[in-house]
Amino acid sequence: MLDPSGRHIWWHSSILIAGNGEFNVKHYTGKFNAYQRTYVLIPDLEYYALLYLASMYQIKSFKSAASGSIVKFITKGDIENIPVFIPDNKAILNKFNCLLILQEQYQKESDELASIRDWLLPMLMNGQAAIED
Repeated sequence: MLDPSGRHIWWHSSILIAGNGEFNVKHYTGKFNAYQRTYVLIPDLEYYALLYLASMYQIKSFKSAASGSIVKFITKGDIENIPVFIPDNKAILNKFNCLLILQEQYQKESDELASIRDWLLPMLMNGQAAIED
């Protein structure tokens, strides 16, 4: 699906790989825009965490290889050749996915707590709020 400006709009749980600038990998669920040199991987859900971890490892390798060299962007071929180890025991796949979901939930909770802290701290500093014993 394209938005009015011609950018792709994705609705699936996806792995996003920034292929230029600061190489990075993110996982995301929901609506988002994919810009130039952003690779969108939409794996089967059972392999989601494995592909995410493999992508993170591979991008880390690209980053270390790119420092001081001429590597300025990641190509489609680089993405297609990310090695992924798939275990024979499918129960392990579910555990990886559960851990990734937990990590995402903890990150959201941490972000919410940081937001509350950032809202409360100025009020504490100027005396608008106080902490009771």
